[in-house]
Amino acid sequence: MLDQSLYCLTSDQVHDTHAKQILNLSKVGIKLIQLRSKNSFRNSSPNELSESIQQAKSNGSSVILNDSIDSVTQLNADGVHLGKRDCDPLIAREILGDRKVIGSTVHSLEDAKVVKAKGVSNYIGIGPIRKSKTKKDLIPKLSLQKIKEIVSFLYPLPSFLIGGLTHNDFQLLKKTGATGICVCSSLSTKLEFGSNLKLFLEEKSKYDRTNN
Repeated sequence: MLDQSLYCLTSDQVHDTHAKQILNLSKVGIKLIQLRSKNSFRNSSPNELSESIQQAKSNGSSVILNDSIDSVTQLNADGVHLGKRDCDPLIAREILGDRKVIGSTVHSLEDAKVVKAKGVSNYIGIGPIRKSKTKKDLIPKLSLQKIKEIVSFLYPLPSFLIGGLTHNDFQLLKKTGATGICVCSSLSTKLEFGSNLKLFLEEKSKYDRTNN
């Protein structure tokens, strides 16, 4: 599940509900999806989300919730992703048990050392690589060499690059050794969700063919 070169996040900035976004991503073959909402899963009821998550899982996708530990069990999601300022991964593991996935975000090698020492995260997000439309308060400060150091230190944990990435950035995986790229805003143009998905899937296919 976590060996994917493309990890897609849902967005509050489009007309489609999060439930519909999850379903659409799974239908086109995205295997790793994160439900990311800062507006209480805008326009989607718990029942709608649960149904879309179960349908996505039947399509072979895994769905991770951003921040919302309490909703993981309620919605029967596959796990949770925690930012640096969110719940401690150790507490999340106590709440969720061993069967759920926990992802953590790091912004530096020092962060990576702290997260890895706790020993409970299943994968790590590294960033921001560039300035992000969804994380405007974070300033990119990671050089290519520093990213390589973090990825190497975290190994064998899967690592995903995040922050301002586009369909042209699969090349960063070979350069850094990271597992995949995380994308959100660049999946869509203006308010049309997924309008750029075809570009991502084409580039993903090229990368996967030459590196797997």
